[in-house]
Amino acid sequence: MTQGERVKEIRKTIGLTLEKFGEKVGVGKTAISNIEKGNRNLTDQMAKSICREFNVNETWLRTGKGEMFQKPETFSLDALVKERGASDLELEILKAYFELDPKIRRETMEHFKNHLVPADQPREMRMINYFQRLASAGTGSYLFDNIPETIIEIPADAPDADFAVGVNGDSMEPEYIDGDKLLVKKCLELEVGDIGLFRIGTECYVKELGEGCLISHNKKYEPITAANIEIIGKVVGKIGGIDI
Repeated sequence: MTQGERVKEIRKTIGLTLEKFGEKVGVGKTAISNIEKGNRNLTDQMAKSICREFNVNETWLRTGKGEMFQKPETFSLDALVKERGASDLELEILKAYFELDPKIRRETMEHFKNHLVPADQPREMRMINYFQRLASAGTGSYLFDNIPETIIEIPADAPDADFAVGVNGDSMEPEYIDGDKLLVKKCLELEVGDIGLFRIGTECYVKELGEGCLISHNKKYEPITAANIEIIGKVVGKIGGIDI
């Protein structure tokens, strides 16, 4: 495996697009794409940035030896909360929270993020068409042209989008989970590495655009290849998997 291939392995493991990965280390997605393909060398500065940002083992990144990530330091939740003066009940609540299914924890955080707004700072909202659970992150689902399932409110400061669509399936985990509402901006072209909404025949998918294929982030799903892949739009953001 080359250094570029190891960079791609890191990016796929942590579930980031080329654009988001590049933002984290201070370069554009084209630069990351060229590194992954071997068209551009991985500089010392870039290697150190990747290792620092994502806790990657530098020896593994440069040579392939050892583990991909640095081993975390020993951490004790019990010791931390006791240092902060927490009660036994508070400790049990924290432990119970982390034993919940990751999807439930994520939905809970989205709920608090969307609803806990100071009373003196009312949140501005706007309306958007919402196609419920029609963008497949699995086997494909039908997208009804121009017939919104419903209209929902989203924060006024959410990314500019033409409509929202619900995710159905797990093939884009961990970035997008079943039930997430994705914000989509209509467009005719996407770059390789972009996540978008695509149609093949009568089925609609949310995937990462690859070279002549659609890529899932969940490694148990194989890339989808087809002669006619229609681009519907680019995924520009998301709202959590619970109603807002």
